[in-house]
Amino acid sequence: MKYGKSLNEMIRELDARHKNREDYIADPKAMSFAVDPETKETRLGLIVNVDGEERQIVSSLKDLAHSQLLERLDIPASFDRKVLQLHPELHQVNVNYLLQNHAKNPLMVRTLNGASDAILSNAYKRMDNWPVAEKVIPVLHEAGVKVESCEVTDHKMYIKVVSERLQGDVKVGDPVQMGIIVSNSEVGLGFLNVQTLLYRLICDNGMITGKDFGSGIRYAHRGSRQPLGIVYSEDTMQAHGHAIGLQVRDTIKQILAPENFEKHLVALRETTERRVTGDPTKAVEMLGKTVGFTQDEGTSIMRHLIEGGDLSQYGLAQAVTRFAQDEIVTYDRSTELERIGGRIIELTPRQTKLVLEAA
Repeated sequence: MKYGKSLNEMIRELDARHKNREDYIADPKAMSFAVDPETKETRLGLIVNVDGEERQIVSSLKDLAHSQLLERLDIPASFDRKVLQLHPELHQVNVNYLLQNHAKNPLMVRTLNGASDAILSNAYKRMDNWPVAEKVIPVLHEAGVKVESCEVTDHKMYIKVVSERLQGDVKVGDPVQMGIIVSNSEVGLGFLNVQTLLYRLICDNGMITGKDFGSGIRYAHRGSRQPLGIVYSEDTMQAHGHAIGLQVRDTIKQILAPENFEKHLVALRETTERRVTGDPTKAVEMLGKTVGFTQDEGTSIMRHLIEGGDLSQYGLAQAVTRFAQDEIVTYDRSTELERIGGRIIELTPRQTKLVLEAA
């Protein structure tokens, strides 16, 4: 797996981000959108009520927030890219017209260090990375696990840990350890997840599973609609964090149960017996269509499959998770590829047959 920050480095960054985040609930009619015709940089203006006074907020729009705003206004992304590049003034007019005339529900605008990094529903429940980490990290320490990798990106937070006491061979000389991944997005890109992580020692590959045994928990960021104005760091977020801590503790016990690890080992060992009997190149192509990696990614995965020399279902999964470590792969995509590796192990018999026999 990729190695990001140390745990202490991540905690310091989460704390800094949490202190510099401000959130607002605004009526779309009180929003204004602007594009710099030269640089194509976008900005969003808001008028919100803060402690009884109207305040004007102006912030730059990060790419994700820009995309989320367009999605809220039903503007197709491909159309937007062309108009923004060729006719930025028209793009500005289109967005402002839709804000004033068609957008109905209030929106939550999340800002970090003065830039808008997410535009979400006003029913979005904030479970931010710092409060989550504050509750989860002590629970992980209590479980006696070892931190293998941590990172916070513009999109998500990740904490990956393994238990050195839960180790066994998939094949002779090919040991894996049981672990856990905690991930969360505070910008609307997914659930708060606690999932099983399998860590292959001989090549540092990580694989995230979740369909069958000890699949973990996930929390949706859905809550009640919030009124217009600034959104404060209310006590309910901390109370929810306490509940999360308790459920994470129970989930860790379930995932790290020895009998659960044995079930995973059996499932992994079975995949080593299922061999590619068709064309390996076609098998990788079919696999990409089944689990979701691109043609370019498939080329690199094929290279790792050849280098690994294991033409089995297990070898296919390991080629994907080995590619996840390549320098060109971002941490976010690397983690998604680790989930794809887990999905390869969990393919249905029919899917497995189609991949292995592809010709």
